[in-house]
Amino acid sequence: AMDLRHLDDLAVSGFTLSVEERAGLESGMRKRQLEEGLASIRFWGRITAAEADYLVAYGFPPSAEYPKKQFYFCTTKSFELQAFPDLTDEFSGKCDKLTGTLRGDPGLVVGGDDEEEEEEEEPEEEEDGEEGAPRRPKKVKFIEAHRLAHRVLAMDSDLSIVPRGAFVITPTHYLAPNPSFAGLSATEAASAASYLHFRRPVAEERRSVLDREGALRDVDFLDPVSEDEPSGVWSIRVDEGEGTALVRSLRWPGYFFVHRLGTQSFGGAYFGNGLPNRDLAFML
Repeated sequence: AMDLRHLDDLAVSGFTLSVEERAGLESGMRKRQLEEGLASIRFWGRITAAEADYLVAYGFPPSAEYPKKQFYFCTTKSFELQAFPDLTDEFSGKCDKLTGTLRGDPGLVVGGDDEEEEEEEEPEEEEDGEEGAPRRPKKVKFIEAHRLAHRVLAMDSDLSIVPRGAFVITPTHYLAPNPSFAGLSATEAASAASYLHFRRPVAEERRSVLDREGALRDVDFLDPVSEDEPSGVWSIRVDEGEGTALVRSLRWPGYFFVHRLGTQSFGGAYFGNGLPNRDLAFML
């Protein structure tokens, strides 16, 4: 994710937001940040759909011991940010079976006419109950917003990255930006080991850092992208003339991450239809 003010840094990718989209999203993000007391809120990306595209952002509470994010979305028809709906195991299972592109209507009921009819009949059953009897909770509809949430959360686990050293564990075991981070050198930026997944570590030895006594200012607690399988799933290009490093995902075409060498400036965003590269095995 990245600060909207730095979105132009990704111009080399060929993707951006229109002036109207950027202004509308910035207003919606600022409103959410104030309402929920978020330390910061960043642009995650754009999921293209048939009728309207989805714009996604997330807020990051600074008191989390590992990257804990609260996601929000809107469409290019309305910039009012909404929180992702809760995903039950049932809904996640349904999402796993739906692999096509999205429509662009977050309230669209997914599953066919039978499911919609069942939802319409349920309130009548509640009204027929005896007076004073507790009402049955209304069944939650499975809608496209659930599909969007499921897809983005799965992608974010793969895509959200930061330069090594940009975050540290504080004395109170909170995750925080590292004020001493001076950016990567050109040599460091060319190595996949210099980029870390901004998520809860998968490797047990790194998860233990969070609980270890004396983990003060530790920077090696996130998984490096160099350990991703298959090898070569990340492409890195360093331009010393421009002073930038551009990292892109081959698994999820449309994700680009840029870092200005020797500075604390970095960020990434996704622009695409939310589908993985099915030909990845033939490219590596």
